[in-house]
Amino acid sequence: MEQKRSTRLILKTSDLTNGSTTNIGSCDTLRQNFTWFNINLRALLGDLYNQYDYFNLLLISISSSVITAAANQGSADDRLVYVKISGLPFANQSYNQPTGNDTTSSIMAIYSIPHTAVTGTQQYNNVSNVMTFGKSQDLCNINISFTRVLDDTRPGITVANPQFVFMFTIIGIDKADNPDRINYRMNI
Repeated sequence: MEQKRSTRLILKTSDLTNGSTTNIGSCDTLRQNFTWFNINLRALLGDLYNQYDYFNLLLISISSSVITAAANQGSADDRLVYVKISGLPFANQSYNQPTGNDTTSSIMAIYSIPHTAVTGTQQYNNVSNVMTFGKSQDLCNINISFTRVLDDTRPGITVANPQFVFMFTIIGIDKADNPDRINYRMNI
């Protein structure tokens, strides 16, 4: 089998200022909504940018720092969250069944935010946490947000979540593959 070339994208909430907007991005006060500004897809993808028209974004892991105020991290329902992503030019990844429409964000994964004084790392299977995007724009703002799995609402926490690191691998999709569905031939 052919080994596909890839690149990495690592987004760290520690690069953002809690409760503020800077030239790097924005973060709300409870660390539930993060935006990294001006991600240059051409620079990120390097020579893959000219080689492919579509790419698979694979979530590899989410890691968190140590929780400092565990008692106020909300209920178990507030800690089990959808990891939603928006900002990339996704291809057919954002259908919302209750509304019957495309949305601006898509669910990338489910994550359990730790509530004890430990670090939390969740590794993901490469096949199940994949989203396809095209290269219709060179710059984008990538947003990651958390909503409760139970009812898709904002978690009811009173103390800021820990810092997070989101690690992604990006793989080009050959033109012979169908860009409208997950490329099942991802050999990384």
